Amino acid sequence: MYHSNSTEEELDRRKKFYKNLNALLLVHCLYLSKQIIFNLYKTTIIIGFVQLYFELRQFIWNPIEYMHSIWNLFDLAAFLFPTITSFLWVINHNNIPNWAISLSCLFLNIKFLLFFRAFESFGIYFAIIFGVIRRISSFLLILVIIIASFALSFHLLLIDEFSNDSTILFLSFQNSLLATYLFLSDTGLITSSIRDLDLKTDNATFIILMILFSLLIVIYLMNLFIGLLNIRWKHWFPEVIHYKVRKDVMRKYVREAINNGKWKSDDEYREKVLKQIDMLDLIQ
Repeated sequence: MYHSNSTEEELDRRKKFYKNLNALLLVHCLYLSKQIIFNLYKTTIIIGFVQLYFELRQFIWNPIEYMHSIWNLFDLAAFLFPTITSFLWVINHNNIPNWAISLSCLFLNIKFLLFFRAFESFGIYFAIIFGVIRRISSFLLILVIIIASFALSFHLLLIDEFSNDSTILFLSFQNSLLATYLFLSDTGLITSSIRDLDLKTDNATFIILMILFSLLIVIYLMNLFIGLLNIRWKHWFPEVIHYKVRKDVMRKYVREAINNGKWKSDDEYREKVLKQIDMLDLIQ
């Protein structure tokens, strides 16, 4: 690129030229990338409105059935949040709330995961997950109300203790709600926050409430919740399983079992079975 006979002025001009060229190419690439992003956002808005139109048609056709289907709710969230986020970007130009971007990515990822329910090997697990959620939805609502009640009690009890660092988690209802929920798993955050509490009247009441919460929610209701999840489905695992078999085949296996001494049933049950297959003469 450089020759031995080039002067310093020529070298400086070449350096400036290539610097300006690189800057021009960089600006051009940034402009093109911004235009591409702008077009992608507009495409997302158009596709989002088309999908929302189909969701609206399903809702108008049968609103109650639409709202009772958890699949429809996931589809609605996956179409609605990215459309709103793209619309905000087109209007505000990069001034998008972080919560909108976060929720859009979350629901889009879940929507992508739900595509696998079309395959039988994946669809079975989706059916189990959402089936269990429907069964325990009332229990979860009761659990949420109890947690919110304890959180409000903690907040009202410790709202005036601004100087105590150990109760800082309960100074607002939102923080109190989060702290009460974290106490379900005892992450250490709650334990460290109450370690230095003095056993005066309010703090003693607070400790009593924490013990009551631990016994009622952490020990009793959470184990009850696990027990509800372990309850088997009667259609899948019934108490009695009925089999259909031809009488001649049944007689063959019963005769072999009796001759080999493998018939271990009691006399009453054995008589009922042999009566059904017309083989009472074997025990007479």
